[in-house]
Amino acid sequence: MTALVSDAYRTLWRRLECRIANGIRTYRMAQAEVRVVDQAGAPVPGAVVTAEQTGHAFHFGANCFLFGAYGDGRDQRYQDLFRQLFNAATVAMYWRELEPEPGRCRFTADSEPRWRRPPTDPVIAWCREHGLLINGHTLVWDNPRWQVPPWMPTDAGECARLTAQRIHQLAQRYGDVVQRWDVLNERLHSWRRPTPFPQVPMPADFDILAFREAQAALPAAATLMINDYFDVWNPRYRGYHELVRELEGKGARIDTVGLQMHSFSVEGMLSVCRDAAHWRGEEVAAALDGYLELGRPLHVSEITIPQPAETPEGAEAQAEVARDYYRLWFSHPAVSGITWWNFADGGAAPGEDGVLSGLIDREHRPKPSFHALDRLINHEWKTRTGALTAGGEGCVRFRGFKGAYRLTVEAGGRRTQAAANLAADGTITVTV
Repeated sequence: MTALVSDAYRTLWRRLECRIANGIRTYRMAQAEVRVVDQAGAPVPGAVVTAEQTGHAFHFGANCFLFGAYGDGRDQRYQDLFRQLFNAATVAMYWRELEPEPGRCRFTADSEPRWRRPPTDPVIAWCREHGLLINGHTLVWDNPRWQVPPWMPTDAGECARLTAQRIHQLAQRYGDVVQRWDVLNERLHSWRRPTPFPQVPMPADFDILAFREAQAALPAAATLMINDYFDVWNPRYRGYHELVRELEGKGARIDTVGLQMHSFSVEGMLSVCRDAAHWRGEEVAAALDGYLELGRPLHVSEITIPQPAETPEGAEAQAEVARDYYRLWFSHPAVSGITWWNFADGGAAPGEDGVLSGLIDREHRPKPSFHALDRLINHEWKTRTGALTAGGEGCVRFRGFKGAYRLTVEAGGRRTQAAANLAADGTITVTV
């Protein structure tokens, strides 16, 4: 334990421990009954069953903006460690860098390299090869620094036409392979107050335009998400609820609500570690409870939890804090996924890179925070039973984390394997 994390911080989190432990057991696990039968459908007493979880139902991810960025051994380490920890990836589709000139899109592998903005085709191919859920980030955002191309016409009507065209272009290219989309990003910054980007000719209704065009262009199975961070962890702030309700009233289909949490300063992180006055765990939990009224899943969509010091003690403090928040988020019934933002130190955007916020260091070696999350995701939260012997009814029972399983059954001198999915309490039948 590091002295950078105070006793006051730990005391506050101990008050949440019962809630967290009960939430994980109640919402992330299910009761499984494995029924072993022979070819005639009769139970097989004495069959020996083992269950090994092979995948999570919950989505753990990060952005993969540094895919192929180095041209040396770090690239392979980045990819290997990414896949060790995560089953989901956020792919950069920022308009400004994806289409630097009108009609010239950086889709293919031979596109000019740009830092933190790899060409999309090879990234998506890698995600598909390794079974990662893909999150497309982002379709519509009124930010000129990161999203709106400098060549955008000044006419709002033409901007609306080009925005719709871009959505349909991305849907045509990736609609069948990208499962989740950040349709509208950080709208709260200009909603119901003067826009901070008056030079951008966005149409007044660009928020509903984003969802209208996404709904028309993307497959019905795609998950459409709104994503924001302005005061979203303040349980007394109702603006995000109101924005979601307003867009719904205009016909938006918002499948998931994204919640960002970023700290880009050492001092801000030190304040978390001292007394948790910032991002107090109880308030984060209360904010999550408040979003239950929206009746849809929540995605903790962008997480920046940096080291409070560039020392070994700072790295240990980052790991402790990250573990606490991951356990809280994982325990909540509405949360469906968590996405760490910058996987590697040195990989944050300019202005956000003054802290060490990665789970791996600049040489792509795992940090204490990586190991802390690995212990949760791949060990504490992954079920592996011992040998279970079926009784007279041919059944064994266990409580396991929700997700994909490989079942191995030994009976009558034969060994049978079967794949299964544990999504809720229920019975799985294996025929031997």
